[in-house]
Amino acid sequence: MTILGGYLGVSLIPKAVRVSRNKKPDAQVLSEVTADMEEAAPKLAHFADADNESFKAYLDAAKLPKASSEEAAARKAGLSAAAEQAAVAAIEAFELGRHLIGRARRAEPDVAPVIRADITAGVELLGAMCIVAKEKRRGKPAWYRRPRSTCRAGFQAGLKATEARRYFSQEIS
Repeated sequence: MTILGGYLGVSLIPKAVRVSRNKKPDAQVLSEVTADMEEAAPKLAHFADADNESFKAYLDAAKLPKASSEEAAARKAGLSAAAEQAAVAAIEAFELGRHLIGRARRAEPDVAPVIRADITAGVELLGAMCIVAKEKRRGKPAWYRRPRSTCRAGFQAGLKATEARRYFSQEIS
Protein backbone atom coordinates (compact mmCIF):
# COMPACT_ATOMS: atom_id res chain seq x y z
CA MET A 1 0.00 0.00 0.00
CA THR A 2 2.84 2.42 0.73
CA ILE A 3 4.23 1.86 -2.75
CA LEU A 4 0.97 3.35 -3.92
CA GLY A 5 1.79 6.38 -1.76
CA GLY A 6 5.08 6.68 -3.62
CA TYR A 7 3.11 6.52 -6.85
CA LEU A 8 1.01 9.47 -5.66
CA GLY A 9 4.20 11.35 -4.80
CA VAL A 10 5.49 10.76 -8.32
CA SER A 11 2.31 12.29 -9.71
CA LEU A 12 2.62 15.45 -7.58
CA ILE A 13 6.19 16.26 -8.56
CA PRO A 14 5.68 16.63 -12.35
CA LYS A 15 2.74 18.95 -11.73
CA ALA A 16 4.97 21.39 -9.88
CA VAL A 17 7.71 20.97 -12.44
CA ARG A 18 5.38 21.62 -15.41
CA VAL A 19 4.08 24.86 -13.86
CA SER A 20 7.67 25.97 -13.25
CA ARG A 21 8.85 24.99 -16.74
CA ASN A 22 6.46 27.56 -18.19
CA LYS A 23 8.36 30.26 -16.28
CA LYS A 24 11.85 28.76 -16.78
CA PRO A 25 11.80 26.96 -20.14
CA ASP A 26 15.61 26.85 -20.29
CA ALA A 27 15.97 24.89 -17.00
CA GLN A 28 17.08 21.49 -18.34
CA VAL A 29 16.79 19.81 -14.95
CA LEU A 30 13.02 20.42 -14.96
CA SER A 31 12.62 18.56 -18.25
CA GLU A 32 14.76 15.70 -16.96
CA VAL A 33 12.79 15.42 -13.72
CA THR A 34 9.49 15.37 -15.60
CA ALA A 35 10.76 12.56 -17.83
CA ASP A 36 12.08 10.59 -14.83
CA MET A 37 8.80 10.86 -12.94
CA GLU A 38 6.71 9.92 -15.96
CA GLU A 39 8.94 6.91 -16.58
CA ALA A 40 8.78 5.88 -12.92
CA ALA A 41 5.00 5.97 -12.51
CA PRO A 42 4.27 2.67 -14.34
CA LYS A 43 7.20 1.00 -12.56
CA LEU A 44 5.80 1.99 -9.16
CA ALA A 45 2.36 0.77 -10.21
CA HIS A 46 3.96 -2.58 -11.12
CA PHE A 47 5.80 -2.75 -7.76
CA ALA A 48 2.54 -1.95 -5.94
CA ASP A 49 0.82 -4.82 -7.78
CA ALA A 50 3.70 -7.16 -6.93
CA ASP A 51 3.54 -6.12 -3.28
CA ASN A 52 -0.22 -6.70 -3.23
CA GLU A 53 0.20 -10.15 -4.81
CA SER A 54 2.84 -11.10 -2.24
CA PHE A 55 0.50 -10.08 0.57
CA LYS A 56 -2.29 -12.18 -0.92
CA ALA A 57 0.12 -15.12 -1.24
CA TYR A 58 1.13 -14.67 2.39
CA LEU A 59 -2.49 -14.67 3.56
CA ASP A 60 -3.22 -17.76 1.46
CA ALA A 61 -0.19 -19.57 2.89
CA ALA A 62 -1.16 -18.59 6.45
CA LYS A 63 -4.53 -20.31 5.93
CA LEU A 64 -2.92 -23.62 4.94
CA PRO A 65 -3.32 -26.47 7.42
CA LYS A 66 -0.40 -27.41 9.63
CA ALA A 67 -1.62 -30.61 11.27
CA SER A 68 1.00 -32.90 9.73
CA SER A 69 4.69 -32.26 9.22
CA GLU A 70 4.15 -32.18 5.43
CA GLU A 71 1.37 -29.61 5.76
CA ALA A 72 3.45 -27.53 8.15
CA ALA A 73 6.41 -27.64 5.75
CA ALA A 74 4.21 -26.58 2.81
CA ARG A 75 2.76 -23.73 4.86
CA LYS A 76 6.21 -22.59 5.96
CA ALA A 77 7.49 -22.72 2.38
CA GLY A 78 4.51 -20.65 1.19
CA LEU A 79 5.05 -18.04 3.89
CA SER A 80 8.75 -17.85 3.09
CA ALA A 81 8.13 -17.51 -0.66
CA ALA A 82 5.61 -14.72 -0.06
CA ALA A 83 8.06 -12.89 2.25
CA GLU A 84 10.75 -13.20 -0.41
CA GLN A 85 8.40 -11.84 -3.08
CA ALA A 86 7.55 -8.89 -0.83
CA ALA A 87 11.24 -8.23 -0.19
CA VAL A 88 12.04 -8.06 -3.91
CA ALA A 89 9.19 -5.59 -4.52
CA ALA A 90 10.37 -3.52 -1.54
CA ILE A 91 13.98 -3.48 -2.76
CA GLU A 92 12.96 -2.34 -6.21
CA ALA A 93 10.63 0.36 -4.87
CA PHE A 94 13.28 1.52 -2.39
CA GLU A 95 15.97 1.89 -5.03
CA LEU A 96 13.67 3.72 -7.42
CA GLY A 97 12.36 5.92 -4.60
CA ARG A 98 15.86 6.94 -3.53
CA HIS A 99 16.71 7.87 -7.11
CA LEU A 100 13.51 9.89 -7.55
CA ILE A 101 13.96 11.75 -4.29
CA GLY A 102 17.42 12.82 -5.40
CA ARG A 103 16.10 13.96 -8.78
CA ALA A 104 13.24 15.93 -7.22
CA ARG A 105 15.61 17.62 -4.78
CA ARG A 106 17.80 18.72 -7.70
CA ALA A 107 14.82 20.40 -9.34
CA GLU A 108 13.57 22.12 -6.20
CA PRO A 109 15.55 25.38 -6.62
CA ASP A 110 14.07 25.89 -10.10
CA VAL A 111 10.49 25.22 -9.01
CA ALA A 112 8.26 28.24 -8.48
CA PRO A 113 7.97 28.99 -4.74
CA VAL A 114 4.17 29.08 -4.95
CA ILE A 115 4.05 25.38 -5.90
CA ARG A 116 7.21 24.09 -4.19
CA ALA A 117 5.01 22.45 -1.53
CA ASP A 118 3.99 19.85 -4.14
CA ILE A 119 7.63 18.85 -4.55
CA THR A 120 7.97 18.58 -0.77
CA ALA A 121 4.81 16.48 -0.48
CA GLY A 122 5.89 14.22 -3.35
CA VAL A 123 9.30 13.70 -1.77
CA GLU A 124 7.71 12.96 1.61
CA LEU A 125 5.42 10.32 0.06
CA LEU A 126 8.40 8.72 -1.67
CA GLY A 127 10.31 8.89 1.62
CA ALA A 128 7.51 7.10 3.46
CA MET A 129 7.57 4.39 0.79
CA CYS A 130 11.33 3.98 1.33
CA ILE A 131 10.96 3.81 5.12
CA VAL A 132 8.41 1.01 4.86
CA ALA A 133 10.64 -0.87 2.40
CA LYS A 134 13.51 -0.60 4.89
CA GLU A 135 11.30 -1.80 7.75
CA LYS A 136 10.02 -4.83 5.83
CA ARG A 137 13.18 -6.68 6.71
CA ARG A 138 12.41 -6.68 10.44
CA GLY A 139 10.81 -9.78 11.88
CA LYS A 140 11.36 -11.79 8.73
CA PRO A 141 13.36 -14.97 8.08
CA ALA A 142 17.01 -15.22 9.08
CA TRP A 143 18.34 -14.28 5.67
CA TYR A 144 17.16 -10.71 6.28
CA ARG A 145 19.63 -10.44 9.14
CA ARG A 146 22.81 -11.70 7.49
CA PRO A 147 25.95 -9.65 8.13
CA ARG A 148 26.46 -6.55 6.03
CA SER A 149 29.54 -8.09 4.42
CA THR A 150 27.47 -10.66 2.52
CA CYS A 151 26.91 -8.31 -0.40
CA ARG A 152 28.66 -5.10 -1.31
CA ALA A 153 27.69 -5.00 -4.96
CA GLY A 154 24.37 -3.25 -4.40
CA PHE A 155 21.15 -3.40 -6.30
CA GLN A 156 20.79 -4.38 -9.94
CA ALA A 157 17.48 -4.69 -11.74
CA GLY A 158 16.10 -8.21 -12.01
CA LEU A 159 17.45 -9.62 -8.76
CA LYS A 160 17.03 -13.31 -8.18
CA ALA A 161 15.84 -14.41 -4.75
CA THR A 162 19.34 -15.24 -3.46
CA GLU A 163 20.65 -11.90 -4.69
CA ALA A 164 17.72 -10.16 -3.02
CA ARG A 165 18.60 -11.87 0.25
CA ARG A 166 22.19 -10.67 0.02
CA TYR A 167 21.20 -7.15 -0.95
CA PHE A 168 18.47 -6.68 1.62
CA SER A 169 20.72 -7.88 4.41
CA GLN A 170 22.74 -4.67 4.01
CA GLU A 171 21.95 -1.60 6.04
CA ILE A 172 19.66 0.66 4.07
CA SER A 173 20.11 4.31 4.82
